[in-house]
Amino acid sequence: MRIRQIMLCIFLSGLITTGCVSPERILERSVDRGVDRAVDSAFEAAGARVGEAVGEAIVREYTPRFTRWYTNYLMEMAFYAGGYSVEGVARDYSPGEYTQWLVAGEGDEEINRMRRAYLGDDEEGNQWWQIVFEDASSEDTMILEALFTPDRDQLLRLRTKFPNEDEPTERPVEDQQYRSPSHLTVESIEGATETIEEVTVPAGSFEARRVAYGSGHEGRRIWWMSDEVPGGIVRFGTEHPRAEDDAPDDAEEIPVEGYFSELEEYGSNARSRLGTEIARGG
Repeated sequence: MRIRQIMLCIFLSGLITTGCVSPERILERSVDRGVDRAVDSAFEAAGARVGEAVGEAIVREYTPRFTRWYTNYLMEMAFYAGGYSVEGVARDYSPGEYTQWLVAGEGDEEINRMRRAYLGDDEEGNQWWQIVFEDASSEDTMILEALFTPDRDQLLRLRTKFPNEDEPTERPVEDQQYRSPSHLTVESIEGATETIEEVTVPAGSFEARRVAYGSGHEGRRIWWMSDEVPGGIVRFGTEHPRAEDDAPDDAEEIPVEGYFSELEEYGSNARSRLGTEIARGG
C-alpha cells in the first residue's frame, strides 16, 4: 500500500475506529466519493504542499491527533482481519511468537510487509505487542510496541519509531484511544466454514478451514484458518466483482478485485526493537 493510500486511510480512520467499515472499504469509498481531493484541501488548509509531496511530508509530522490516527490504522491492519478478530477461537500467540505478512491489493506490483509479535509481559501481567510495517513504495519502516491489559481490551503504553526518527519515542496514551477488536463467535465461524482444503502461502502449505462472509456489494471476506500457526490465520483476502465491461470478451466469469494478506513466515524468537524492557517472555 503506497504512502498516499496510507494517508487516506489515516485521515479517515475515524470510520475505522467506530467499527463501521474495514480499511479496504474505506479506500474504495474514498476513491468513489472523491475524498482524495478533500484530503488535499485539508492538507492545504494546514499550510502543507499539495500532491504527493504533501503525503511524503505530513507522514513525518506526528501531531498527537495524527499519531493517534496512524497508530489506530496500523493496529487495525495487524490485529484485525477484515475488521474482526478470531482471538479466543483460533490458536493464540505465546510469548516470543510472531507472524509476518505480505499485504497488497490485487495486481499491485509492490507488496508490503506487516509483522505482529507477542513480546511478553510486564510485572503485572500486561502484554507487550510489537507491530512492524514496511512500506514497499517508500521503503519506510514504522515500529510500534504497545502495552495492553491481559484481555487486550485497553492500551496502556505506546512506544514508536517512525521514519526519520533517530530514537524510539514514548507516545501519550489517552482513554478511549484504542478500540478493542470485535470477536467472531465459534458458532459464526462454524456457520461460515465452506470446506477444509490445502492452501499454500510463502510460509508453507497448511490444511486450513476456509471461512467466508459476505461483505456487501456482492463482495466476500475469506479467511484460511489453521491452528498450526500463531493467531490461527494463514491467509486473508477480500473479493469484489468488477464491472462487466472490465471482463475480457472470452471470460466465463466476471473478474474480481480485492486485497490479500498472506503469511510469509512465523517463529518464536521475537525481541523488542525499541529497547523495551520485558519482564517475562521475549
